[in-house]
Amino acid sequence: AFRRLVDERVGLFTTVRGDPPRAPLDVDAALPAARITRLTLGPLALEELEGVARSQSDISLPPPSWRAVCRVSGGNPFFALQIAEAVARKGGLAPGETPPLPESLTEAVGDRLGSLTQVARRTLLYAGALGKPTSSILRAGEADAGLEEALEARVLELDGDRLRFTHPLLAASVYGSASAEERMAAHRALAGFVEDPEERALHIGRGYDEPAETVAATLETAANRAARRGVPETAAELARHAERLTPAARVEDSARRAIQSARYAGRAGDTGRTVEIADRLVATLPAGRPRAGALALLGFMVQDEATLLRAAEEADGDSELLAVVHADASMIELRRGDREAAVAHAEAAVAAANTSGDPAGLARALTARALPEAHGRAERALALLEEAGELEQTLEEPLSLINSPSTWQGVVLLNADRLAAAREALEDAYQRGLALGHASRAVPLVYLVELESREGNCERALTYSLEAEALWGERGMAWTLVGRVVIEAHLGNVDVARGAAHRSAELTRERDLITLARTEAALGALELSLGNWRVALELLEPLSTLPDGEPLRDAVAFRASADAVEALLGLGRSAEAKELAERLERRARAIGLPSWVAAAARSRALVFAELGRAPEARAAIADAMTVHEDDHEPLEHARTLLAAGAIERRAKRKAEARDALEGAEGILEQLGARLWLERARLELERIGVYRTAGGELSAAERQVADLAAGGATNKEIAAALFMSVKTVEAHLTRVYRKLDVHSRTELASHLPPAPR
Repeated sequence: AFRRLVDERVGLFTTVRGDPPRAPLDVDAALPAARITRLTLGPLALEELEGVARSQSDISLPPPSWRAVCRVSGGNPFFALQIAEAVARKGGLAPGETPPLPESLTEAVGDRLGSLTQVARRTLLYAGALGKPTSSILRAGEADAGLEEALEARVLELDGDRLRFTHPLLAASVYGSASAEERMAAHRALAGFVEDPEERALHIGRGYDEPAETVAATLETAANRAARRGVPETAAELARHAERLTPAARVEDSARRAIQSARYAGRAGDTGRTVEIADRLVATLPAGRPRAGALALLGFMVQDEATLLRAAEEADGDSELLAVVHADASMIELRRGDREAAVAHAEAAVAAANTSGDPAGLARALTARALPEAHGRAERALALLEEAGELEQTLEEPLSLINSPSTWQGVVLLNADRLAAAREALEDAYQRGLALGHASRAVPLVYLVELESREGNCERALTYSLEAEALWGERGMAWTLVGRVVIEAHLGNVDVARGAAHRSAELTRERDLITLARTEAALGALELSLGNWRVALELLEPLSTLPDGEPLRDAVAFRASADAVEALLGLGRSAEAKELAERLERRARAIGLPSWVAAAARSRALVFAELGRAPEARAAIADAMTVHEDDHEPLEHARTLLAAGAIERRAKRKAEARDALEGAEGILEQLGARLWLERARLELERIGVYRTAGGELSAAERQVADLAAGGATNKEIAAALFMSVKTVEAHLTRVYRKLDVHSRTELASHLPPAPR
């Protein structure tokens, strides 16, 4: 029957297991190949698997646990969901721990394993205990007696010397079902045969439970080596074993190793475990330097200055620790908006670091001292950050990217409108974090979201935002959510942006005024694009009243103030709008940043238009457009064109209004900025134009089309018509659509005669 269907709109969808797969009833053989589409469903990647699991439940696991779930499930989302639920019930995984299997999955693999002899199961236990099992290692450990049986049962498969379990669930089941004594015996035996020093250290750590300082010291050294190599999960596990095997009398050694394990777990993204270990040490250690170190770590993780000050009290003159404590306290005060306290702590950090001679502490201290100068004295801030960056390059163990001068250099450059240099610094910080496996690379990612949004690279910005969220999960959500608010507001995804903004505000209020400011500014811009003037002003007005020169908030506050001008005009409060626009104009002239000059000019134009002073409004728009030509931010450019179109419409200059509004429409279409695009189209409707029909081109489009058809490049057209390249691209996009052509060659043959 299916073969007889020719023109009917009927499809057949089948799923089938097998290699190679063959459709039921030989449908694939009966139909022509052109009528069949085959999709091979392979394992899901980590991000996809986590997304599926989160969409089906409210499970929240740190990134290392998700990676373990993905590994054991083999990328199967059905298995992953069940394993993730079991891990969540257990309360998470210790570094290196194998996820527990729920009973349903244990039963699913039981048939395959149940018929095997004890000899084969011993072979499988050794294979499961190895990171990369090989037949030669099993032979060396005299554990290969059951290898043939395991291969015949298709539990293992052999590729040269390399052994693989046919599904990771089998490895997890074999390892998990063995007793603790059996697992430890296997690891002790394997420690004598594996060649890689790091893997040998892991087997030693997993195979012994009697404290021994020589073993603990060996594991500590291996942990530090693993951290430098960029595998913080392994480093955290090795340091955990080092602490566990430290004799009880060696309190300072034990505390140091525990703090190392906590830090490495945090680098891997398991910040909850970092806090858990620090909490335990604070509760159990006596007052003194070891507990001071734990207090310093805890204070940094929970961003609590009182805890940091307790650490300073117990540091007992340890200048190396005091430098770290004061640098962290400075950052906390800065984020709370107290510049004077931030400077005082930063200067104390620099003094302590100079006393200790510790380059890592001095790099952190100089970074903290630079940030209060980040606006108004950007060159001073950048000089300090450059000095700190030179120190960081000498370190064996790089700083967390939360404290790294390269991260904050990128942020200062971003706020100073030096976008190319900001991109270089932030991408360099991100790549270093990626190479070292540091979850703190979420910090440069969040600022890269803002940079890409400003430059119109929305798809890349959204990718960065999602990656930052995946890296830090719940504990880092305040940082990472703001990136999501920025890009979703940019794209006009109202519900997602509002939800992320409200969650971010809950997490940051009273604690992190910089992140709160960025969140409320992005949400205010979203409400503005919806025409919700009152709601937008409630969010934007507090930012517009911040004193000039607020470190790291000034750039956010300025853009928010420009949006507040528009909201005030929407509410009919033109006198207040005029006063705020004049303040912005004075500030923009004093600072001289291109984005500020353009935003202030657009604000001035909108106020002039409201007051009926059309010539002055046009002059102000021209000032803004001059900036956009040289320092192009697509959304800001489109908003200026939108303002120009509205001004010309009110002045009854329909042709000029249409050119400006269609220019805005083209840019906004390319950006996918849906809400602003609707605003542009509404303005076009108000002048009696939505889209010109058929091949009718606007005057600007006709000029661009004539030059393009004559062979001019986009850059040459931009120079000839005093446009930006982006504006030329937007005009050409509309020309192609109206004339139904796809290339310059087609354009030349389809371009209608110019009107006389």
